[in-house]
This record gives sequence, C-alpha cells and structure tokens, in this order.
Amino acid sequence: KMLAQARQQNQHRQRIIYRKGNAEFLPFADREFEAVFNTISFLHYLNPQQVFSEVSRVLRPKGHYYLVDYTVRKRKKSLPISPNRIRFYSPQQREEFGQVAGLSSLGHHHLLGPVVLSIFEKP
Repeated sequence: KMLAQARQQNQHRQRIIYRKGNAEFLPFADREFEAVFNTISFLHYLNPQQVFSEVSRVLRPKGHYYLVDYTVRKRKKSLPISPNRIRFYSPQQREEFGQVAGLSSLGHHHLLGPVVLSIFEKP
C-alpha cells in the first residue's frame, strides 16, 4: 500500500522508481549507485553489518552512504519497543560497521537532538 501511494504521488515519474526490497539483500546490481540514503530506519535492522555490506556492494567507487538515525553516545543500546527491539548505535559503532564493509567514515553531524547524520565513502 505504501509503494502504491508513493508511485501515485510521484511527480518525477521518469527519475524515481520505487522497489520493494530488503536492506540486507538489496535488489540492485554491484556498483549501481553513486549515493545511498538511509533515514530513520537503521535502528530496526536485525543485522546492521549485513546492511553496511550491501550498501558497499551497490555503491560505485567514490560513492557515498548517508545514514541518518537516532544514536547514543556509548555502545549499543536497545529498547523493547517492538518484537525485535530497536537498536541505537554510537558514531563509533557506525564507523566500525563501515570499516568492516570497506567504507571510510567522513564524519558525523548532529542534526536535531539525538539524530545524527553519518557520512561514508567507498574508496
């Protein structure tokens, strides 16, 4: 239903294509994108390292990954809000995920309250 609504309201039909997928197994070819955006959803992923690996796979060299989500100052913290819990990762943990996936951290920017933008680049 959400995809149907997005397609219906799409004012840029030639430029934006909506696909249903799983962040742990992205339905795209290797090196397909110059940029990947992830906004307020990373805290729900059960296997965050796999998500980083998939992002790295679909990014072109010199491509960027923009991760915006809630964060904590210290190590991982989770809350039993949903059946699978939600997880918060510190900027340091995000960098560790990026390093394992072959992405370089370009920095972290506080946007609003506990929301932080982390930017990564594929060498």
